Order: sequence, then C-alpha cells, then structure tokens
Amino acid sequence: MTGMISSTCTTDARSPRPSGWSRLLPALLALLVLSQPAVAGTSRPDKPAAWPVHVPDTGQNACYDNLHRIACPPPGAPFYGQDAEYLVNPPRCEKKTVAGATLLIDHVTGLTWQLQTAPKPLDWSAALDYTDALALGGFTDWRLPESRELRTIMRFGEPGGKEKKEACRFPLPAGEPCFWSFTTRKFPALDAQSVCLGAINQVRDTNKDLKRAVRAVRGKPLPGPSFRDNGDGTVTDLSTGLEWQQTETRPMTWQQALAYCERLELAGHRDWRLPSIRELQTLVDPRLQEPALDSKVFPGCRPEPYWSSTTRSDRPAFAWTMDFSTGLEYGGGYKTRLYSVRAVRGGDVQRRQPAVKSLPLPRPAAQPGKKIHPFPRPAGKEELLEPLPLEM
Repeated sequence: MTGMISSTCTTDARSPRPSGWSRLLPALLALLVLSQPAVAGTSRPDKPAAWPVHVPDTGQNACYDNLHRIACPPPGAPFYGQDAEYLVNPPRCEKKTVAGATLLIDHVTGLTWQLQTAPKPLDWSAALDYTDALALGGFTDWRLPESRELRTIMRFGEPGGKEKKEACRFPLPAGEPCFWSFTTRKFPALDAQSVCLGAINQVRDTNKDLKRAVRAVRGKPLPGPSFRDNGDGTVTDLSTGLEWQQTETRPMTWQQALAYCERLELAGHRDWRLPSIRELQTLVDPRLQEPALDSKVFPGCRPEPYWSSTTRSDRPAFAWTMDFSTGLEYGGGYKTRLYSVRAVRGGDVQRRQPAVKSLPLPRPAAQPGKKIHPFPRPAGKEELLEPLPLEM
C-alpha cells in the first residue's frame, strides 16, 4: 500500500549468544522508528534530511566495452552509463593511530575498522570470542561485522593501479583473503557468511568450523533495507535513500542494460542509471532465498542474476552480477549474456566526466580465433564463480 514501509531486514538472523543482544538493540530501535506508517495524505519527501546508511562508491575509475578498457564514452554513445562515469558517495577514509593502535575510520559509513587482521585465522565461534574480548585503540566495543558491513570495504578498481594507495584500502592476509561475518542464514544453521576481498569480492556461505581471517569493527551497526512502496512503480529504501525501479525488465545484454537505464523515464524522473554492484548488494536480505529480497515489495523479482554497471576490471569481458536466487554476487557475468535489470536513482551522485580522461586508449592487437573462456568452476560447492546463462 502506498506510504507503508516494508521493513524486511534491519538485522540478520543471529546466533543465540547473550552478547548478541547488545548488538541488536540499536537496530531494533531503528526498526521501531522506521516501521511507523506514513501519515495519510502527506506527500513523500524525495530526500529526507539524512539517510542512516550511505553506500560508498566502488572505486572503479576505468571504462570498458565488451572486451577491453576504453575511453569513457559521452552521453548517448554505446556503453555510456557504466560505473566509472558516476561517482556516488565518494570514499572518505582516514587512518588514525589511537593509543598505539592504527584504526581505519570510514566517514561515509561511520564505521571504524581494525586495520590489521587477527593474528591467525579462527573458526566462527572463536572469531566471536576474539572480537568480544578485543581492547584496541582505547575501545572495548568491538564486534564481528555483518556481511553487509564487510561488503562496504570491497574494492572494484583496477588491480595494481592507484587504488592500492587509497586511504580506504586494507592490507590483506596471506592466502585466501576471506573474513568471518556475524551474518548467518536462517538455514542451514551450521553456516555463516564469510566475505572474500581483493580480486575475489564475494560473499560465501561457509561452515562455521572452518577457519577464516577476522577483522573487527565498531560503530553504529548498518541496518538492512527498509522499503517503502511509492505507488508509482518505484520503491525507496529508507536506509540508503536509493530509489529503485519496482517492475521487471526482459533479460538483455550488458550494453543494452546500460542504454535502457539511461533512457528510462519513470515516476517523473529521468536520472535513472544501472546500479553498481555495491548498490545491488544493499537490496539483499540474507535470511531469504529464491528470491533473496522482499518479494512483496518487488513482486516480479526473478531469482536469477541481475546486471550491475561494474566491470570485472581484471577480466573486462565480464561484469559483476547479483544473483537474487542466493543473494550472492558473482564476477562471471559474460557481457553478451542476457540478464535482468533493475534501475536505480539517488545517492550523492557526481558525474566523473570530464574528470575521466577522454583520450582514446590503445587496444590490444587483434588475435583471430582467441576465445573468452569462463572462470573455472572450483572444487568446493560454495565457491561458484559463474552463474549459468538464463533460459530463453
């Protein structure tokens, strides 16, 4: 119903630990406030004074076509509207030494992070004990982050580029850089979500007995999505301020998806765009699957991959997708495949142009007969990197 809020995920399902209640209280209070219905007859504000969560930019600065890095195209040209052409909520981080400990403060999300990881990988229960007992930088309110919080420190820029020197970049442990989160699915209870950073950038359902790296966080917990049906074919997430297209599209290629969102006129607005992978991540409710978001607010959502505007920068023939069957992101969306689309608008949007260099970039020499091979499928069941193409 127009004006009503569907608050589907202000906090994830949690393990029954007594210390968990202290973490839940702020999110429950936020839920009580956000779940009040709008007053009948009042107009909906397009931009409240402040949103609880700001979604940081992905850090992607280069543009791509279906195979290569290219000069960022002008409006109306093929491949216009991709991630690098929008700067949304620019990253603002600082590293600060407090009481002998170096901390990383993210001024976009308001979270403070332990810069260095725990001395050794831990199983999930030991990770909870470690963060609960941690005293660092004069603070004792450290906790194990939710998967939605760890997702905000994923970086999607070019490997080996200037991003390595950015203030928001974390050192990664040797081996597989996967970190425990507090987030567990409703089923199976033996699994919790781990978040892999670096070139992987993927959330995984992981058996709690396995050992993963640990990085603690402190600050007000980031709430999950709290949706309002605007009654005009759009839905506003009251936690992020992002406004989403409510209805579904036919599956299309990545290039078609970019053009479709740029040309979309909906609910009196013309500033729609294809969302970045980080913006798509904010729709996910980890308690749900098939689809992994509120199907009452998005009744036509397909439990299948949806395009993001973010290219897999180390393999430009692929773009990041969000699979709303599982609620997990994948970097194996071959750009000429046909996936679904959901447009977005809002956030602190700044177009990068003309800041992005517009000079043509050299392309690799043509290699007749060369094929783009998909990512190899891993041996483990939990690390499926490439979703299957949709049946047409």
